[in-house]
Amino acid sequence: MGRSRKRPRAPKSNKLPPITEEGSVVRRKEPRPKSPEKQETLPDISQLSLQPRVDPELLALRRENNQLKAERDCRICRDHEANRLVMPCGHLALCFRCSPAVTRCVCCNGPIRGIMTIFRT
Repeated sequence: MGRSRKRPRAPKSNKLPPITEEGSVVRRKEPRPKSPEKQETLPDISQLSLQPRVDPELLALRRENNQLKAERDCRICRDHEANRLVMPCGHLALCFRCSPAVTRCVCCNGPIRGIMTIFRT
């Protein structure tokens, strides 16, 4: 019951391509080129731009996105995300690697009394 029935296949054509006396296959004739008045004119290649067209609004959004991402980076190394909060000023400006070496806040130059780890979700 669960078996599927095989569909019968259409019979294969026994036609072989025509062969010349030398033994090569006869190819179909190439289509004739269109007359000059019927040929499509192609645009001048020098007028084409290789640069993709980008919407100015999209560019502005990309710049803003990159700026927001850069604000989350460590102010010292710029390699890691800032996840250490400087106390008492409250600047979120250091990463886990740079925070032990700093004695003053890199944003306001205030004294550091403590460092708190921030977990972003």
